[in-house]
Amino acid sequence: MIKQYSYKTILSEKWNKDCIKQIKKIFKKHKCCLHYPKCIHPKNQTHPNLFEQDRSELHNHYTFIKLKETYFNALKKYLSKSTFNYSYLKVWCFMTKKHQVINKNNWHIHHEQNVKSDYEIGATLYLHDTELGTEYNINNNIVKPKVNKYQWNIWPANISHRSEPGISKNERFVIAATIGIVDENNR
Repeated sequence: MIKQYSYKTILSEKWNKDCIKQIKKIFKKHKCCLHYPKCIHPKNQTHPNLFEQDRSELHNHYTFIKLKETYFNALKKYLSKSTFNYSYLKVWCFMTKKHQVINKNNWHIHHEQNVKSDYEIGATLYLHDTELGTEYNINNNIVKPKVNKYQWNIWPANISHRSEPGISKNERFVIAATIGIVDENNR
């Protein structure tokens, strides 16, 4: 169901500092969406195109290229396939500020409407060790896998999940992704 893939031997502390620096630049330069500040999703997140290298110079940074490599590597392991096709890919960063209250009512799924996919996969990677992780509602059972820095957590995107409620002791950055997988065998 939820699988975890560690990249702590590939993603270094220097990479982490540089990645957070780039993300903060994106937060300043680009808003999360065209509807900002009247958008319905959390305001403390980047736009969902972090892996689009041609979007701007900020996105062409080595940190995002390395992050993308680890993401696709983890997906190949999750799918048990060396190659796969997809209809869409959305990748963003969610930021929790120091001492920010995380609401207990923010259950959600990742789903892209009006895009044809055979199934969708959600993923997160924490850039910090944190006391507050992600909770998943699997058949009315709340599951809270241990959060490990530099680890991709991957699951079927139709599983309802949320940031664990509480007060964040530190600033927290979480890379989140959703991808629509196209199974050519179903065509």
